[in-house]
Amino acid sequence: MEQRRGPAGKPASRLREELGHAGISATVSSGFGLALVMADQVNVWVEFGPQGWGFRWWTGRVSDRGLWDYTFCPASAVERVVRLIGARVREVRRKTVSVRELGRLQLAAQLADAAPMVSGVRSALQASEDALFGSEGCTS
Repeated sequence: MEQRRGPAGKPASRLREELGHAGISATVSSGFGLALVMADQVNVWVEFGPQGWGFRWWTGRVSDRGLWDYTFCPASAVERVVRLIGARVREVRRKTVSVRELGRLQLAAQLADAAPMVSGVRSALQASEDALFGSEGCTS
């Protein structure tokens, strides 16, 4: 459920609307002077700082010192923010493997690991059949 409490709710709602026009669904939660816009798997904080209202989110990079790298854009540049957030959402989507796809990948790996065993069982069965029934004139 979307909440628009407090002054941070206004720029957050505007960002949500503009993201919607760009085809990115988002929700807003606000209160206590802050707001959070959740666009897919990218969280954008709406906060008031020395430059006025602005948006802050993780760039996906980690510094050499192990600190997460965040970017800040003023709320007045919402069109630019939508482009940057859109690029970040696409990046996260490319890197994220769905649970279903992960299951498929695990099954494929298990089948690949089992292939030599299946081949060995098949050979053993064929040898047993040959021993029992002979292999004259039969091909497999």
